[in-house]
Amino acid sequence: MAKSPQVLICLSADASTLKAPRVAFRRQLWSEQALPDNYTDETFLRSLKISVHGPIRSYWQVVREASAVTQQMDTVVVVAMVSAYLYKGWMSPEPLLCVVVVPMVLAGGFCTVAGNQSCIIYAKRAVRQLVLLTAGVYLMSPLLQTLTSSVSSDSIVALVCGLLTMHLYLHDYTFVDQMTDTLTGSMSMTAATFASVLIASQLKTQMQVFSQVLFSLEVHLLSPHARRYVRGKSVTANQALTLTMHLLVLMLLVIMSVSVAFIYAAVLGFVTFVCPLCLMRVQKCKAQINGPWDEAVPSIQMKQLKRHLP
Repeated sequence: MAKSPQVLICLSADASTLKAPRVAFRRQLWSEQALPDNYTDETFLRSLKISVHGPIRSYWQVVREASAVTQQMDTVVVVAMVSAYLYKGWMSPEPLLCVVVVPMVLAGGFCTVAGNQSCIIYAKRAVRQLVLLTAGVYLMSPLLQTLTSSVSSDSIVALVCGLLTMHLYLHDYTFVDQMTDTLTGSMSMTAATFASVLIASQLKTQMQVFSQVLFSLEVHLLSPHARRYVRGKSVTANQALTLTMHLLVLMLLVIMSVSVAFIYAAVLGFVTFVCPLCLMRVQKCKAQINGPWDEAVPSIQMKQLKRHLP
């Protein structure tokens, strides 16, 4: 059967299109080309890269990094246990005030002996702020003692547990490596301070309220700076500090309840050893795809930039 002239014309047009030389595609911005914007050639997927910039972690490195989380958990439990000891009458406020004052005196003496001018200036400013803070807390102790007198203890305990959980969740755990200023970190510190005030309102005497609030502020506000200093100086010292904090918290818990101490020890073990293992396994399933579709990142040399600057 003979083909019509229209079919022959179409076939000849297709053949000429296939045999026509291809237009070279240039990967350039803001240049007019005969090809559409969504054109992809056979080399499009050759530069495909998967998880090239992903972090390479070792298990024991992640275990060491987990100390930032467990140390923060220890600070929360220490404040709660000290408050419980004061409430039950197992601890008097005078020794607790000594615990608050002695580290400050030692830190000031260390800065003085070191002879660093900036450290001495910082120590003087810290002492001045500490005096003002201590005077303010002492004057507000009667008000804080009766702050929640009309609220039930169960409601206070539930609110404190929620605030401390929010504190641990929103805490800026990168602060131990570098100075940071984030909104979540400020919210975390506010939650911890509010929880300390609510706990202090349940104590019986003004001196108990004063010592508890001052101790809580020192633990939540000042201890992160000390722990960051130790972490930056030596890995061994940081591990020793972490172990000491764990033992201290477990001793306080054992006196209160052995079962609670075992539960907390299990939580510490889970966070320290099991969570890093889960992170390592999940990291293998993460695929970060990079290719020619990524946004262009301009690379400007400083010498070239200075030439164009007036």
